[in-house]
Amino acid sequence: MSNPFGNMVDAGNAVASDTLGGGFTPLPSNVYGLTISAMYLGKSAKGALNITIEGKTSEGKQFRETQYISNARGENQFVDKKTNEKRYMPSYLLFNGICLMLTGKGLMQQDIQKRVAEVYDSSKGSRVPTDVDTFVEVTGKTLKAGILHRKEDRQKLNDQTGNYENTGDARESNVLAAVFRESDNLSPEEIVNGAKEPKFYTEWLTRWENQVDDRFKGLQGQGKAGAPTGGFAGGAGNTAAGAGSNPFA
Repeated sequence: MSNPFGNMVDAGNAVASDTLGGGFTPLPSNVYGLTISAMYLGKSAKGALNITIEGKTSEGKQFRETQYISNARGENQFVDKKTNEKRYMPSYLLFNGICLMLTGKGLMQQDIQKRVAEVYDSSKGSRVPTDVDTFVEVTGKTLKAGILHRKEDRQKLNDQTGNYENTGDARESNVLAAVFRESDNLSPEEIVNGAKEPKFYTEWLTRWENQVDDRFKGLQGQGKAGAPTGGFAGGAGNTAAGAGSNPFA
């Protein structure tokens, strides 16, 4: 009979290394001290703006997440189907709150400069050094981050329908869902409203500490991927960005 191993190289005594497997291990849901190492803009293939935040927790764990702050038309508001009112996208408000809390200025008033970051390149299948529009004023600043351990459906684009569909597999990740001021645990909304006691901080921990935000549906949960989610919702307001090189203009 023909040799089925004819194209292989004999490994001799080499064997697979002993390993417990793994890779990415999500942080348990909790509030962590987070020092921001980078926060920068990106854009999807269809034109939606996103923000990636990177940092290190007070326990020395690395954190990185990308959330979308606009639709494909670059709009950061949507019409609430229940009230027919315009509302800001939750992730936009989350990052606006971060900027206000750390610098006293909103997202669209930030100093944005070109910096190099390791950004995932789908054509190369890895992260590569890339020039990105970076929010330099929040770099190095520390806040307290309400980070969720989320379980949800892994999805894949169906080339025939153009929709993202569930594969039946689950993916686990960490999601930045809430932020608090380092000095007193107040949330951005509490700061705006003049609160003196950090009520939401306690409520958030009571609801989420060591809990999994389980959104996994499996193959019965087919459908197009929905709008980005986040820790906040809110109504219309704020001012428009100025002209110039500002990507929000």
